[in-house]
Amino acid sequence: MTTPKDVLMSLGLTLTEAEIYICMMNNIRTAKEIIKYTNLKRPTVYYALTNLEHRGLISKKNNHLDHEYAVSSLDVLSGLAEKKRLESESLVEEVTRLIPNLNNKISEKDVKPNVAFYEGVETVKNIILSTAYCKSKQIKTIIPGEGFFWQVKDGHFLNEYIERRVKNGVKTQSLWEKRLDEKTFARFYKNISNIKILPSSMHGRFSTSIFIYDNKVMYISSLENTYCIIVTSAEHYEMMAALFEGIWAHAKQY
Repeated sequence: MTTPKDVLMSLGLTLTEAEIYICMMNNIRTAKEIIKYTNLKRPTVYYALTNLEHRGLISKKNNHLDHEYAVSSLDVLSGLAEKKRLESESLVEEVTRLIPNLNNKISEKDVKPNVAFYEGVETVKNIILSTAYCKSKQIKTIIPGEGFFWQVKDGHFLNEYIERRVKNGVKTQSLWEKRLDEKTFARFYKNISNIKILPSSMHGRFSTSIFIYDNKVMYISSLENTYCIIVTSAEHYEMMAALFEGIWAHAKQY
């Protein structure tokens, strides 16, 4: 679960700054009180207070030796969040412009078949999110009934992935083992993905999800094992795409 401290740190505050800011929300407003409440060292507290003041999150209330500080309007937090959003959008644009330049420096003969291995929940999520920017604008997926996507139970992750994919015009052709409840299906997939149900002979036989896109095939383990493997190979891609189409021809429309 995301905590207030996590949110503040995502806005650019350090752990110490976030702790002191939250502390001040409990009506602890002088450096002396903060030091006593947090057990932080005096220089650390004053340094954090100076940074919070520079961000506009707090202000001094008097000119005494031990200043009393006041928490600024919480609208400042919204302003910091908006700044982060604009910075992120700008970064995405810069990276989008950079990638073609980098690709031009890689000759076709240098692109050899390879296998990459990744592990950890957040790492796997990030690798999955990266497929929303695939060149082919088309992803074929095979999703088991008890695979990573259903086991991770993270609506924010699914929502972010689908938003990115739709924004970039990436379509999916998906083979699922099971149907979802109507609420989840309507929220994330209805009118967005072309979905069929896998033949019953395949049900309960595997827990690895498969993404087929560009010249890559990604294998995503169950949440219990939490890893993914990406095979970059035109030959392997063509074989898996052919297998997918063979299954698709015998699958039932969702």
